[in-house]
Amino acid sequence: MTPHTVPFKMFGLQRTCTNLVRRLLMDNFDTHSCERGLEWKHGPVKSVGLHVDGRPMRLVICVRDPLAWLPACRRYFDGHKGSDSTVCRHFRRKWSLADFCRRRHYRWSSPVDRWNEMNRHWLDVLKGNPGIGV
Repeated sequence: MTPHTVPFKMFGLQRTCTNLVRRLLMDNFDTHSCERGLEWKHGPVKSVGLHVDGRPMRLVICVRDPLAWLPACRRYFDGHKGSDSTVCRHFRRKWSLADFCRRRHYRWSSPVDRWNEMNRHWLDVLKGNPGIGV
């Protein structure tokens, strides 16, 4: 890392382009991704105000419109159940989008509840910490 490198940590639900945004930031700016060894990027921020080499670690939050996110997340879960350990354990293959939207999702009663709560959490965290929303 150079003296001007900006450390950052990604957050966002699955299928919100976190990997793409991470790659774009690293390829086009003097940044360093702090992905490994920290919180799950699809979960809540637990450590705020962290510094890397004396510089504040920026939080990057990716948000996708829920009407686009819901079918994309359902398709991903349907194709990766059993091969990706982060797929919700409550999910069942071949659920319709309506089934997906009505069923338990991780610890939430539905994926819409998860979308609302997690994005509210990340925005609240950004209020008092250096970061950027995408």
